Amino acid sequence: MTQEEKLLHYKEEIGKAKIELSQLEGEEKSLLKRLKEDHGLKSVEEAKKRLRKLEAENTDLDEKLKQKLDQLEKEYEFD
Repeated sequence: MTQEEKLLHYKEEIGKAKIELSQLEGEEKSLLKRLKEDHGLKSVEEAKKRLRKLEAENTDLDEKLKQKLDQLEKEYEFD
């Protein structure tokens, strides 16, 4: 492959990469817009924070449910 062919190949690859980058940026913008519209969140960081909070709440509720079930099983002697 000649130097000129290599340069043309690199130029094509750079062009493809620019198109892909542009598409990804558009997709990111669309996803961030949806995140804001659907959940009132402005960033991925806010979404991660909300997710951690919801996971903690879920863990607490699971534990409370387990305790209530254990209590019912003892109270009514379920096996």
